[in-house]
Amino acid sequence: MEVNPADAQDLGIGNGSRVIFEWDSRTETAEAAVVASVPRGVALVPRSSGVSLPVPARGRLRAAGPETVR
Repeated sequence: MEVNPADAQDLGIGNGSRVIFEWDSRTETAEAAVVASVPRGVALVPRSSGVSLPVPARGRLRAAGPETVR
């Protein structure tokens, strides 16, 4: 999950942090990558991540607690 540095700071996450992405009644856990070229307010889900997201979707991104397992 690629995230803008300012968004990552606001969410309290860094490179390698576990994040939870929720959309359309679905939830996925992924590893964050802080990438300056990602626009603020956008999280990119690379196709290689294993997350099935065939079209752009509006969702919620948050830091995963240490107890969260994929």
